Amino acid sequence: MKLTKALAIAGLTAVTLGGGMVAAHAATPSPAPAPVNSPAPAPVAEKGAEKGVRLPLDYTESRLLRLREDYNRCLKAQGVKFTKAPAVLGPGSVGIPVKGQEAKVKRCADKQVLMPKAMDPRYNRNYDADFREWVRLLNAAGVKVKAVNSGWDYTETPKMGKAERLEIERRTRVEAFS
Repeated sequence: MKLTKALAIAGLTAVTLGGGMVAAHAATPSPAPAPVNSPAPAPVAEKGAEKGVRLPLDYTESRLLRLREDYNRCLKAQGVKFTKAPAVLGPGSVGIPVKGQEAKVKRCADKQVLMPKAMDPRYNRNYDADFREWVRLLNAAGVKVKAVNSGWDYTETPKMGKAERLEIERRTRVEAFS
C-alpha cells in the first residue's frame, strides 16, 4: 500500500487530537512506566504556530508516556470531556475531546505532545520514503510490520521481549528518519 502525505497527515491529526503518537504502538497496549530515579528533562516547548512539546527523534516510550500524562492531567484539570479512545491513539491516550471544548483544550496547548519534525510530512519532504525505510528496517530487525493507513501495524506477534522491541523501534526510527 502506498502511504500518501494525506494519509500520514490524517494519522498525525488523530495523534495530535489524542495527544498521542503514530499508530505504530496501537497493537500492543503498554502499562504505565515505572518511576525513574532521574527523569530526562522534557523537551522545550517550541515557539511559533504550533505550541507543545516536540519529541526528539530518539524518544523512548517511557518519555512519551510521561509527557502524555502531563498533557492528560492538564486536560482533565480543565474539565475536558472525552470520547472513548480508539486503539489507534496508542498507549497513554485518554481519547478525543468532545466537540465544543476548544477553549479548554487550548489552555493545555503548551503541554501537547508533538511528534518529531522528521516524522511530520508537513516538515519532512521525504516522509513517505523515510516511513517506507522504517518499515523495511523493522522487518529486517525481526519486528514484522506492514504499513497501514495511520502508520504501521504488526503482522505477527514479536518474538522478542518488550524492551528489546521498543529499542529496535527507536533505533530503526532514528536510522530511517535521520
